[in-house]
Amino acid sequence: MILDWANSPDLTILESYGYNSIQYLKLEVLTEGWCQNMDIKKVAKDTTKVLTSYLTYQAVIIITNQLTETNPGLAIWLSDFSSRGKIQDGEAYLEELLQENQELAFRVMTVRDHLTQEVADYLPEMVRLGIQQGNMAHRRQYLERMTQLTTSETNPPD
Repeated sequence: MILDWANSPDLTILESYGYNSIQYLKLEVLTEGWCQNMDIKKVAKDTTKVLTSYLTYQAVIIITNQLTETNPGLAIWLSDFSSRGKIQDGEAYLEELLQENQELAFRVMTVRDHLTQEVADYLPEMVRLGIQQGNMAHRRQYLERMTQLTTSETNPPD
């Protein structure tokens, strides 16, 4: 969806390199067409799985650090279990952990749930802002390189 494209920070950067609003609008329309061909629900589902697995991983790290101080033997066991388990897939990891150590599995689920509650409100805006800023920086760097190449091609050294 194209919203307020005339005031976009990307347009300001493009204008500073000689592009105009019509060229920017064409770029936005082209990009919008790409987005319509994507399966947004699948992207959202896959993103949720990755985020869930990452929060599971973070919960295991937190618990391992806690156990290092309170029960070093169990910390070593959890670390070893995690290194050979399916930690990349949070749900499969928890299924395996439930079979091996139910108490630790419930602790991981509790910490993971707490992490989710803490970050859920901030995450969407942080992701949006991070991607927008990253994209803007990459575009700026690209345009700067292209401008330098164009300048060096038109003004050969003496």
